[in-house]
Amino acid sequence: MKNKPTTTTTLLSLTIIAVIVGFSLIYYQNHQLKTALTAINKQVTTLKIHQKNLTTAITKLNTQPHSNQKKEILSKKTYQIDELNSVEIGKKTAAVTITIWTDFQCPYCAKSAPIIEQLQKKYTDNIRFLIKHYPLPVHRQAKIATKYALAAHKQNAYLPMYLKIFQNYKKLKTNPDFPLDIAKELNLNIDQLLIDIKNPSLEKQIETEMNQLKSLGIRLAVPKYFINGKEYSGQRSLNSFSVHIDNIINQSKDNKKINKI
Repeated sequence: MKNKPTTTTTLLSLTIIAVIVGFSLIYYQNHQLKTALTAINKQVTTLKIHQKNLTTAITKLNTQPHSNQKKEILSKKTYQIDELNSVEIGKKTAAVTITIWTDFQCPYCAKSAPIIEQLQKKYTDNIRFLIKHYPLPVHRQAKIATKYALAAHKQNAYLPMYLKIFQNYKKLKTNPDFPLDIAKELNLNIDQLLIDIKNPSLEKQIETEMNQLKSLGIRLAVPKYFINGKEYSGQRSLNSFSVHIDNIINQSKDNKKINKI
């Protein structure tokens, strides 16, 4: 009987301890939950701010005048582009001169390369091309391909070389002398060609043409087209080019009629 108070006291103590531990756990869990809710609220507030800023930016963009969003296909500015002994295809008396800067390892240049033949066929004596070069540093074989093309130009075979390189331009990556195979196919004088590509004048010509494009103060990218000195940024298709070329030719005809009166 004497052990009963002790047992009762022990049970009571254990009960009290259990209650204290239980309340402590509940307090700890509540504290953790409050901390988590506070962090979530901060994130929600931050997201609302970002959402508001994004909505404002989108609204501002959508309310801009349409004319500001539309890209100018033919620049209003006319650039003075000297020939500088660049490759010339067509008659100087042609009403339209298209100046091109190109890179023989550029996929976009390759895609638009056939436009020269297409425009030649359509406009014959009314169109002339000035072809210049801008071999990008990342295209390691582009410069030697340019030299081959310029050397072929000395044998009046620039355009065939130009077109055939672009038809299989990917071969340049593993075979920098791929244009030599084309030269043989075109029945060029190979001995003379190999002499000409080593001529320092070709390196100087390429450097001059690159500096010329840089001096225009426009975005450096290839291919780069100019129609009578105006930068062309439209589609590189026959129909798209024709719209602007036809306008120039028609205007030239109208001016001639006026002068005759």
